[in-house]
Amino acid sequence: MTATDSSPTATAIVAEVPAIGCGRLGADRVVPVAAFLVLAPLYATLSVLGHRQLRTSGFDLGIFVQQISSYANLSAPTSDLLGTGLNTLGDHFSPITALLAPIYRLFPSAETLLVAQALLFAAAVLPLARWAVREFGALCSHRRGGA
Repeated sequence: MTATDSSPTATAIVAEVPAIGCGRLGADRVVPVAAFLVLAPLYATLSVLGHRQLRTSGFDLGIFVQQISSYANLSAPTSDLLGTGLNTLGDHFSPITALLAPIYRLFPSAETLLVAQALLFAAAVLPLARWAVREFGALCSHRRGGA
């Protein structure tokens, strides 16, 4: 009798080891949240550092800073970059700029918009990762007792 004859097979050992995300909190919940928790601070850090190194587009960021600043001061959104006192509602309306106004009022800085953008981009991973886990499975999606 050899050592391999008396020991369980590798697949039986792997089937008994619980993987992260298996159990009551399934991979379809753990993987997306973990991805968000990794990506959100990464995106935010890269955005803010890039801005501080003068690598952001001043024109577009400036327009949105001016729009949100107007909303935060409870007035119509204007941007002097597009024209002195130009009301930007005629250009294009973006509801997120109005929704970010209270946050901008607390933290009036271009970095506030960059961090908000990073959080929103990272939030996109939540439904995408859940779909990917459901569609393709996860490392722990093995069936107990099966191959």
